[in-house]
Amino acid sequence: MIAQRPIISAHRLARLVAWLAGVLAWFALGAPHATPAQRRHHARHGHVGIATLRRAVAAIIIVRAAQLLPARLPRIRRDFAPPGFKRRLHHIRLRAIGGVWLRRYLNRRGSFVEQVKHLIEALRHARGLAAGLAWRRRRGLTRLRPLLLISARDGAPHTHVAYTPRALNSS
Repeated sequence: MIAQRPIISAHRLARLVAWLAGVLAWFALGAPHATPAQRRHHARHGHVGIATLRRAVAAIIIVRAAQLLPARLPRIRRDFAPPGFKRRLHHIRLRAIGGVWLRRYLNRRGSFVEQVKHLIEALRHARGLAAGLAWRRRRGLTRLRPLLLISARDGAPHTHVAYTPRALNSS
């Protein structure tokens, strides 16, 4: 059996979680500025909003859920679509992996500080949330990939049905 490399080392993930907790705590305090240099830095790089913080917390939860799931062998993706069609075979987005369950959990109404406090609580309970997400994803994603109509190649036979008018029997 081939040993699969971990997504991220446990030490690096712990450091990332600690850094994110510090950033969330700083935002929960209202992002105070002590010196003029910090004010200038925030004016230049202050584009971090609540959506960015939500994505970061969701990514931490998804990584922890991926660590809980057993490693799967890579499989060959075949396109069994009929002629003239193809299946979408691209990679899955993180939004689909987290699902509506995780997005609804992380979205909270209220002031900016209340939302950040909720993200801190979600980060504190990330192991439990990751276990719930891993339990939901054990079967994999269940939505079928859509069929897409593709244009015919040059020289490919076209099958056009010719309709001929017919007289109806009106007796």
